[in-house]
Amino acid sequence: TCTIGQSVQTAVITFSDWASLEFILYHDSESVELEWTVGPIPINDGVGKEIILRFDTDIASQSLYYTDANGREVLERKRDFRPTWNY
Repeated sequence: TCTIGQSVQTAVITFSDWASLEFILYHDSESVELEWTVGPIPINDGVGKEIILRFDTDIASQSLYYTDANGREVLERKRDFRPTWNY
């Protein structure tokens, strides 16, 4: 589902009744906001599930990216690096 307004555009991709992804583009912004909604994950089929979101891009980020899993804290992360143990 796509919506185009004067200040924002959104696209919602619904994968199932328990998983969807929303892309939000604000007018005059150089970034995109993503909202990934999952759950409740069905377990009555007895099949284990791991839900991931993967992006492949040619952005030259030197393996740095930022995550915000709870809406309270943005964390800087580096691919293939763990500060508490050798990767």
